Amino acid sequence: GAGMNGHFAMTLNHGDFLRQLRGWLHGARAAEQTANLPERVPFFDRRAFESLRTMMGGERVSEWIAKFIQRLEATFPVAAADTPGRELLARDAHTLVSDAALLGFTELSRLCGELQEVCVNGGDVDPVILRVRAAARAAESQAREISPQR
Repeated sequence: GAGMNGHFAMTLNHGDFLRQLRGWLHGARAAEQTANLPERVPFFDRRAFESLRTMMGGERVSEWIAKFIQRLEATFPVAAADTPGRELLARDAHTLVSDAALLGFTELSRLCGELQEVCVNGGDVDPVILRVRAAARAAESQAREISPQR
């Protein structure tokens, strides 16, 4: 979980991360309301996205969405012949954990955290990356819908 200074350790508990993020975005009251997060998180949390857009402004969030889409396309290309090396995949998944969560793509964030863990711990990447790729395609499609730069 987050320490007293709000920093997270390298091994990130997804539920703790979402609770802390919501606390930052919605204040202390929201942190109390999310104390009992369900184990299964929604694919896209529109309320978290709208809160981010209200707080940061539409223009900045539009830029983040564009970068997010580019990162998804680069990390999980549609016509991927090979899976990148574990180290690169773990680094990209680590970046996407926070990017996806900030934009409201909670399921993709959770899956990227799982992928990072599997890469680092030497587990079987194949079943996890299939789920991540599917979530990435869905998130990319949703990101294009919510982006005002369509």
